[in-house]
Amino acid sequence: MLHGCGRAFVAPEFANVAKQHGFASIIVDSFAPRNISEIEAGATVCTTLQLRGSERAGDLVAAIEWALYQDWVDKSQIHAAGWSHGGWTIMDAIAREDEIGSLAYLSDYKPNYINRLKSVFILNCLNPWINRKIRCMALPWKKCSPSWSSNMAGSGWRKQ
Repeated sequence: MLHGCGRAFVAPEFANVAKQHGFASIIVDSFAPRNISEIEAGATVCTTLQLRGSERAGDLVAAIEWALYQDWVDKSQIHAAGWSHGGWTIMDAIAREDEIGSLAYLSDYKPNYINRLKSVFILNCLNPWINRKIRCMALPWKKCSPSWSSNMAGSGWRKQ
């Protein structure tokens, strides 16, 4: 689960719902390891001055890689959920998979982690202030074709 630019305020609630339905969750905090405070995030991440979705795509890759090494993870049931900026991160990871290594500063990245995703859930990622910066919307989506509805993208993407 990838939080929006305002951090993970809803992810724990969704993680609890997922747990009630038999799913484990990994909540990724993209700010604390980078020493980005919530105030700084509001001023710089939410306005796309720093930490764009393409850079955070490395956080998604790291979470997927970590999950693959956990005995309790069903490797055939890896899903990604993202709120706002986290949704942008997932979209960039999918559309720009071959570039993640350089965009996210991962020197040893080999494109194959995004293929592990069975589905994606993207919520509230169509904010007008961010749409200008989302390059992935203009790129061909090699592996998916998500469903869009109003301010929400559903889990209509499935690995081909």
